[in-house]
Amino acid sequence: MIDSIQIETGSRVHFGLLRTEAPFGGLGMMVQSPTTRVSVSPSRDFEIEQAFTKRLQAIGKRMTDHFALGASQLDKKGLPKARLRVLQSAPAHHGLGSGTQLSLAAADALTRFYDIECDQSTLAYQIAGRGRRSAIGAHGYFTGGMIYEACAQDNQTGRAENQTLNQVRWQIDVPTPWRIVLVRPHQQAPVIHGKQETQHFQNITQQQAAQELQHIAEKRILPALQTKDFASFAEAIEAFNHTSGMMYQSVQGGPYNGQAVTALVQDVKAIVGSGVGQSSWGPTVFAWCENETQAKRLAEQLTRQGRQPQITAALNRGRVIADE
Repeated sequence: MIDSIQIETGSRVHFGLLRTEAPFGGLGMMVQSPTTRVSVSPSRDFEIEQAFTKRLQAIGKRMTDHFALGASQLDKKGLPKARLRVLQSAPAHHGLGSGTQLSLAAADALTRFYDIECDQSTLAYQIAGRGRRSAIGAHGYFTGGMIYEACAQDNQTGRAENQTLNQVRWQIDVPTPWRIVLVRPHQQAPVIHGKQETQHFQNITQQQAAQELQHIAEKRILPALQTKDFASFAEAIEAFNHTSGMMYQSVQGGPYNGQAVTALVQDVKAIVGSGVGQSSWGPTVFAWCENETQAKRLAEQLTRQGRQPQITAALNRGRVIADE
């Protein structure tokens, strides 16, 4: 057991799923901010942040059970003797995959603190309890970059012990100068997660568009990234996001989740032209910019509208681990 460990990761922007039923597949990327940081240090009991009690207790219990920790390693409640602190966290339910990054960082830090070897699928599925619908955030936690997740049929056993992360078809670094501006609507937009999200998937009536989305990802987005063709990339990523979103129009009311997000997308498009869309279920809207100067210009205009934009960039590496 080491003295302490700290792990830092970014956030996940999701550009859309390939299908409305399992296996979903999809496209997304890791960004440098908002940031999540956790630390683990010795303690007589399992000490955790009150704001994340349910999530972190579940992770501690799953780790204890999966790896059969000995009595000397556990507190009176049968949980790991460790102090698990959340030093910084991304906002929840904003479409940025904060739950996955926090859960993975906590699970990763705990297993490393106890010097337990754990493969990525086991860590994500069995300990963190993530990656069941979309595995982009889970893969991105380890690799960073832009991730295109396959929609393979080999992950649907229904038995947790046999499940693994859905495969990555390709992962690629995003050009360093490119920026992405994140912004949310003025008014409260619908928040979709948990049971409501599951219900939404059950109520979807739109036809699948997997073939068209695969074509956009493989024939337009990937080549644009490889050649660093920003204009083609921005058009393609917006097309992918819109096409994927239209599969969910029966529960969103259109390609975007509600009137507030839809209006914001149109407002931002009027400024930058293309490369705009909704991350996951929203309410965060993304806008691609070719460089820092353009991103600052967009952020200034949005700020004058009374909004609170955030400029970030691709995170082209996995999480950072610091042992002490």
